[in-house]
Parts: sequence; C-alpha cells; structure tokens
Amino acid sequence: MHPHPLTTQTRPSGDQDLGLSADSLAELCDQFPAFRVWREIIGDRVQYVARRRQPGTHPHAVVTADPARLRSALSTGLTRVAAGPDHPAVGR
Repeated sequence: MHPHPLTTQTRPSGDQDLGLSADSLAELCDQFPAFRVWREIIGDRVQYVARRRQPGTHPHAVVTADPARLRSALSTGLTRVAAGPDHPAVGR
C-alpha cells in the first residue's frame, strides 16, 4: 500500500495542528534517505510513518504521533552496530 500524497489527505476537523509542515516532512525525508517517510491523517489523529527501503536497514518501520520520536528512532536505528559474528542478532 502506498501512502497518498500530502495534498490528497483529508484534514482533521477544526483548526487542529497537523504537526510537521510539508517542508519539514520533506526535510525529514532528506535526512533519512534509507526510509520512506510520510504522514497519515486518520480522523482527527495524525501519525508519522517511516519504513525502510532496503532489507537489513534498522528499524524496519516506525509509527508515532510525535515527529521528534520518529527522528530519534531513525537516528538511533541507523547508528546501531550491524549484527555479525562478533555481534549476533537477537534470536541466534
């Protein structure tokens, strides 16, 4: 499923804050090119979704209503040590 462009999403009722502006969202996308990042508006709630573009990128996906938490999760995930013989992944 592909997210709809920001221009086609419905706006919550009233004058509620939608969080990041389209420019800020584009900046987030530029900062984390390994992820596809978009905003979803469901009813009166806004959530931000990031999904990895390639297998092996961590985290696989992040869904949160807080753009700062999204940025933090993506930053933390990209700085993790890759699993290998010296650093086994959980479940090995």
